Formats: sequence, structure tokens, C-alpha cells
Amino acid sequence: NIINDRNEGLSISDLIEQSTLTRGKDSLWMGQYIRSRGDRGFVTCINSSVAELYRLAYSDRKDPAAGGDDEAMLMKSRVIWQTKDSGIYMGSTDNSSQYQYRYNYQLISPVNTADGLRERMKTDLDKYFGLAVHWEKRKAKCFVLRAEDTTLISYKTGSWKRLMTISMLSMNKIPMIHFIRGLEDMVGYYYDSPYPIIDETGLKGDLGDFSLEVDFDDPVLLDKALAKYKMHFTLEEREIKVLVIRDPPVRSLQTVLTCQPLAGK
Repeated sequence: NIINDRNEGLSISDLIEQSTLTRGKDSLWMGQYIRSRGDRGFVTCINSSVAELYRLAYSDRKDPAAGGDDEAMLMKSRVIWQTKDSGIYMGSTDNSSQYQYRYNYQLISPVNTADGLRERMKTDLDKYFGLAVHWEKRKAKCFVLRAEDTTLISYKTGSWKRLMTISMLSMNKIPMIHFIRGLEDMVGYYYDSPYPIIDETGLKGDLGDFSLEVDFDDPVLLDKALAKYKMHFTLEEREIKVLVIRDPPVRSLQTVLTCQPLAGK
């Protein structure tokens, strides 16, 4: 029951909207996700750093197959932190315990789209942490994926297929974004890389009969493996949109959570 502490009052079925923030806890796993279930939406972040919370809320990575469910955080390579003490936002400092600067966040809302839930989450983050956030365009080194002839990779026939490991993939009747997200989410090198991946293939439809066997952790080897499709994967400078995050403009109650451990720690 909710509302009072006497096991009386309203039940969870009466809940319209609620968000909570608690300190991290070692008995819980770590993870973040957005879910849509019927007429409700949910955001759950467990043992998450402030950086991870903002990367989920401000993510513009789209998965055509996700529907109302989404777990895609903005890649680290597209976030610029201009703060005095980045450790408290990244989840740890030299003198902190593992969970001192990690939090559990949950949002339950009548909004049931990923974009709508992210907007609600942004409002909560501004209330809890008050960081100054804005998008801007900057020139940066990027891994650029290009194709000389898209007919070599275009879908022609056959059923949907998506298989990918750190050393092979086989895809058919599937958007190019699944290949790029596979690199970003499954391959450690690109997940932590300072270089975003940019799609300049110009492919209009789905990938077709697309397969590779290569150590994806090595971008030079990947570039060579793509040669059979007349594709290229090279490091080049591009103008990209990045999220710039700065310390709160003034110290207030909104910033207490990131300036000192939550009570009880």
C-alpha cells in the first residue's frame, strides 16, 4: 500500500505517476531500462551513476525494433563533461565506496513512449542534480562507415536474421542501425571508444545477406573485412552533435546529492 504507513489507503493500482531516487545498494544488480506496458511506462535504473542516468535520459539512439522498450544510452563518446569533480558523476572517487555515488531511480508514468518517459526523466534529473545540459555541434574524430555500392549489401530475399558475436555476424532483412548498435553495445573497444560511429553508407532499405568473420575489436581488421562489400570503416573528422554537461550554476538543495553522500553512508 502507498500514501500512509498503516497498510491502509491506496493500492499500487491507484497510482497515476511516481518517481523515486534512493542510494545504491550492493545487494542489487546494475542496469538501466525503459519499458512500456499497456497504458503505463516505466524507467528503472539500478546502482547507476549520475553519468549513466543522464546518458539514458538524453539518448537519441533509436532502435526501430524497440517499440516502447529501450535500453540505449547515449554513447560516452558523445558526452562532454565540463565539471570540477567528474568522479562523483561517474560513480566513484578515489576515497569513496563503490556505491557512495550510485543511485536507484524509478519512474512510473501514464506516459508510455520512450521519448515521453525520457522527457519526464529529464525533469527529475534537473530537480535532483541540477546539472547544466545542452546540445552543441563540434568537430571530432569519428569512425565513418561508408559504402561504394549499396546494391552489394541491400536486402534481396530471405527471412529476417540477426546473429552477432565479438568475432562474427550474419544479418539479413535488417536495418543498418543493428550492425552499428551491435558494435557499440557488444564490442568493448567501441563501447568505451572516444570516437563515435557515423553511418554514411547511404543504404535506404535493409541489409541483405551480410556476413563477416573478424575480430571486431580491431578497427583496421574490420575495415579490411568490409572490403568484400566495397565498404570502408575509417577514422575521419566530422561535425557531430554532442551533449555538454556542466556543474550546476549555483549550489542549492538540488545539488546536495552529488556534493555529499546520501544520508546513511
